[in-house]
Amino acid sequence: MLILLFSLMSAWAGQPAKAPIHLDFEASSREYERALRAQTQNIRFSQVEKASEDTDVENIVAIGKRNLDWLKHINEHREKPLSFTVPGSLGGIPITAPKKYSGRLTIEAFQTLSATLLPEMTEVLINGKSFTDAAPEPVDEYLKLGNQIDKIYQTAIRWQMMQPWLSWYARNRQNDIRGYYFLKDIKDLQTQLVGWATLPADKKASYKEWMLSECFNTTANENTCLRDFTRAETKNDLWSFHQSYVSKAKSTFEELYDLQSARRDVSWDKSTNTARIAIQPQSTPELADFLTLNLQDEWKWVQAGWRLLVDFTASARVQVLWQPGITPHVNGLGGDLVYMDSNAPLTEWDVQWTIRHEFGHVLGFPDCYVEFYDTNDKAMVNYQIDITDLMCSRAGKLQERHFVDMKKNYGPRP
Repeated sequence: MLILLFSLMSAWAGQPAKAPIHLDFEASSREYERALRAQTQNIRFSQVEKASEDTDVENIVAIGKRNLDWLKHINEHREKPLSFTVPGSLGGIPITAPKKYSGRLTIEAFQTLSATLLPEMTEVLINGKSFTDAAPEPVDEYLKLGNQIDKIYQTAIRWQMMQPWLSWYARNRQNDIRGYYFLKDIKDLQTQLVGWATLPADKKASYKEWMLSECFNTTANENTCLRDFTRAETKNDLWSFHQSYVSKAKSTFEELYDLQSARRDVSWDKSTNTARIAIQPQSTPELADFLTLNLQDEWKWVQAGWRLLVDFTASARVQVLWQPGITPHVNGLGGDLVYMDSNAPLTEWDVQWTIRHEFGHVLGFPDCYVEFYDTNDKAMVNYQIDITDLMCSRAGKLQERHFVDMKKNYGPRP
């Protein structure tokens, strides 16, 4: 059987400086579908033999789409529509429990789930029976299982989108900051490393993994890190090993977390404890109200009585551009162009969260999540540094650290 395999266009010959897939881990299925279509338009294809795993993943994608289409059909026959998700149901992907996915893992997850489906779901989604007008009973069970199918569907699409970029994401493992993240809060780390021989085996295993991760932030070479760790362990000099790599690990963490690119058009009024930024006028009052409400509601720190105010000025550098079907993004940290999907309903929380998050990039904050390809496990790994943080997760909000960084970069000088 033949497949159209991803092959990069000549325009994509060089590796990009930032992640080629700009889609946060909690994007909706419709956002994933749109992103996959956009990527496919920028890729040429070559015919090669298809692996059975690829076929199985494609089948899961087809079932996932059918799952959503069936829900839409059911809602056309209901006064009160059903939904697989509810506002506030996102839990994030914490750094303590990263997500790992691949074609094989996605197939295994779907096989396990398919054995638990309601009989009517099996008939319609897997066996191809015509859509029913009513939801399967019990409805709560249908919605729970439908949501689980939807999550696997999203993972399958994300895996497909990653295929042209696995080598880039393999190199991005150098930005895995879990080692530094976990070691930085151990107050007596030096004492423990000096007394390495007395530590319990489970603690040794964790510390070793984290120190090797710090080393990889610098060297990007597993063999070198393991060799140097073994030498340091033999000499009981693991504190020096840690010290050799912690500086680079720390800077890698900060590049993913702290404000990186301060603007020159943010003003700060000490007397009113407010910051101001100008945006070019919008085409309708509805769009202007949407921006004002969401940006000023999110970018404030009540505990300090501080808030960011938005002005609409024709000479402003910042533009919010609405284009149909586009994946929302900003043209770089501290960028001036914010792209939003004009087809997306402004009343949806995902759309409201998106402008709040994307404007963080305008102010200079990076995405504080990490994704890389583990060549040993042949799987993608991702996590969010802080699931309560606006710049890390859709479950997050503005935190005190954002206010502190804003004041440091934009506030009045002493």
